[in-house]
Amino acid sequence: MSPLRVRPGTPGMVCILLSTLGAPVSAQEGRPAATSINWEVGAPKAGWCIHFLMEPTTATQDLARGYSLVPASDVSSLPSAIRGLITDEPQYATWTPAELCTYVAEAIWVDGRRFDRGDGGRPIAVLYWGVSGASADDGGSDRGSRLSLRVVATNSSGLERAMRARQVPIDRVDIDLLPVKESEEEEFLLKLEGATITFIGHARQDSTLTLADRSRKGAYMGNNRTLWTVDLSFEPGKVEALSGALRITGKRGLAKALNRSPIRLLSPILSEGKGTVTFNR
Repeated sequence: MSPLRVRPGTPGMVCILLSTLGAPVSAQEGRPAATSINWEVGAPKAGWCIHFLMEPTTATQDLARGYSLVPASDVSSLPSAIRGLITDEPQYATWTPAELCTYVAEAIWVDGRRFDRGDGGRPIAVLYWGVSGASADDGGSDRGSRLSLRVVATNSSGLERAMRARQVPIDRVDIDLLPVKESEEEEFLLKLEGATITFIGHARQDSTLTLADRSRKGAYMGNNRTLWTVDLSFEPGKVEALSGALRITGKRGLAKALNRSPIRLLSPILSEGKGTVTFNR
C-alpha cells in the first residue's frame, strides 16, 4: 500500500513497526532475565501512523517511569501540518503530540520461529501508541524526540506469549486487512482501547515521496515496572500515497482522544524492505 490521502476533514498519517525477538528466557530453567529482545521482519506488507494531539491531563496517564510530557510547542520534529495548526491556533501548543502506528507483515521471526499469521488466520500485525516524552537524561535538542509508549500490541497470540516470556507483556488486539470485493481498495480494521478505526482506500504512486529510513526511540514499561528502551528502525522498499476515508468510532479511551484532537494526520504507507525493533533494559 501507499501513503494516505484522506478525504477532506479527515487528515492522516502512517508509519511502521517491525521486528525480531531474542532468545526466550525462562526462570524455571534458571536463566537470567533477558536484557535485550530483538524483532525482525521481512517483506513488510504495509505500515502507517495516525499523528494527533492529546490533552495533557489525558496524555499524562501511563507515562513510562522517569518520563514527562513534552508539549507540541517544544517538539522540533512535528509534521508540518501539526506545526501549522499550533501556529494558527496557539491554544493547542500545550497539547502533547501522539502517534498510533500499525505494521502489517508477511512474517515475523522470533528465535528462528516464523510467525506468519495473526489469530484467526489474519495477516500478522503489530502496533504501538505513544506520546512525546522526555527523561531527565535527554538534552535540549532531543526534547520531545522520544516516545513514552502507552501500548505495544499484536493480533498474534503466539507473539504475545513470546514477549510475555521475556517479561515484556504486550496487548492482544483485533487488527485486520481485507480486500474490498470488486474493487482495488482494501479495508483496514483496528479495535483498541475503546476505539474502532476503519480505513477504506487504495495505494497510489506519488512522485513527491522518496525512500528514506524511518526510526523512532521510546520507552516502555515491562513487568515489575522495569523500564525498557525501544529502538525502531525501518528501511522501506516502497513508499506510496493512499486515497480513501478514515473513520473512528467509540466514546472512550483512544476513540475519545482521537475525536477530541483538532487534527488527525495520516502518513504515507511504507512497504517491502526490512526493519527491526530492539528492546533493551
